[in-house]
Amino acid sequence: MKKPQKAKVAESVTAEQRNFASSENQLGAVSIHLGVLAVIVRKTIGEVKGVSSLTKASLVGNVAELVGSNAGDRPVAVELDGGVAQVTVKINVEYGNNIPEVSINIQQAVAAEIERIAGVKVGAVNVVVSGLEEKKR
Repeated sequence: MKKPQKAKVAESVTAEQRNFASSENQLGAVSIHLGVLAVIVRKTIGEVKGVSSLTKASLVGNVAELVGSNAGDRPVAVELDGGVAQVTVKINVEYGNNIPEVSINIQQAVAAEIERIAGVKVGAVNVVVSGLEEKKR
């Protein structure tokens, strides 16, 4: 005679919950919207030497970023995979700068700043260089 198998309880995660990095402590829960992480990314990239600008997004992409939705044309995309942030940024580099060096500086700065400000681990920072622009005067 076979033992009856226990039913597996499926954990359901709503779309809204996927838009938050959450943690709990003895005082309660802390939830940080992915849009907040995107703001951290934008501000950090603006301080990296050699970055001319983020690529331009469509109106739909900008609205999608505000509500934490995924849209392929956004210059900053943040997703969570098991509580770990996966970031993709699309930038333009100032002409004359070393592109791999600028990219590595972005990766290091973004990961450190998200972990410092939000306490969220970062698994990857993917940098897409979309163009070169003349240096800002």
